[in-house]
Amino acid sequence: MGIIKVLIASPSDVEHERKIAESVVHDWYKRNKKESIMLVPVLWELDAAPEMGDRPQGILNRQIVDECECAIGIFWNRIGTDTGVELGGAVEEIKRLEGVGMLVMLYFSRVLIDPDTIDYEQRAKLDQFKKSVSHRALTHSFSDRKDFQHELSRHLDLQIPRWSGLSCNPWCWSR
Repeated sequence: MGIIKVLIASPSDVEHERKIAESVVHDWYKRNKKESIMLVPVLWELDAAPEMGDRPQGILNRQIVDECECAIGIFWNRIGTDTGVELGGAVEEIKRLEGVGMLVMLYFSRVLIDPDTIDYEQRAKLDQFKKSVSHRALTHSFSDRKDFQHELSRHLDLQIPRWSGLSCNPWCWSR
């Protein structure tokens, strides 16, 4: 059985969406058990361990990012913490995987937020990132979490053949 490690990359403001993405990745395998592929979600909070000797993002890159075959990037109103290399950790992870030819799916939340809680500096940096990828990325925006869950599941069905090299289209798989 082939294993595809799927990095779930995001800043801290999309905790619910991270859990949804983890669940959707696990559910894909449950729906497609007869296929010879198992998807494994990779999240820094579950798959990284304390270590010294490099900047934190450098350690994460070595421990988990470089082991992944693809990524799901999720953003809402924050870009994250500057890594010294990129505007945020998720941005660095996404660019690192994209730079070695791995597929990345980017999602941008439009879920309503209390205007009093917006960090406008973070929002400006996120807008800068979105603009920088707009010429080389087809992204997806969602307005509620159920939409995100449904669309991510559908998108995985479309992308798994590309990630795995399967010649079969997703509609010939079990549903």
